Amino acid sequence: MTRKDHVGDVPNIDADLDIITFENELGETIDFVQLIAFSLEGSEYAALTPAEELDKGEFELFVFHTGVENGSRFFTPIEDEDLAQRLFDVAVQLLGGAEEDA
Repeated sequence: MTRKDHVGDVPNIDADLDIITFENELGETIDFVQLIAFSLEGSEYAALTPAEELDKGEFELFVFHTGVENGSRFFTPIEDEDLAQRLFDVAVQLLGGAEEDA
């Protein structure tokens, strides 16, 4: 399962944002901003937040396995809860140590 948590203040992000659009089960599109991409143990991951969160001063974090297959970029949810937590912790650390609300 993909780790999704309220993480805190929006980190400083470059103006050149990578926008990714997902379609939910209702057919609605939702824009996400890729905050960071990182590698761990030979696999690539991306930490995303809904684009609408950037204007609110706080954000939720979603971590996905990512890569390129047949010339198309893919994002796959993390099914393993322990791995999801580990990736979430790494992403938060890379984003500058923002902490989860208790």
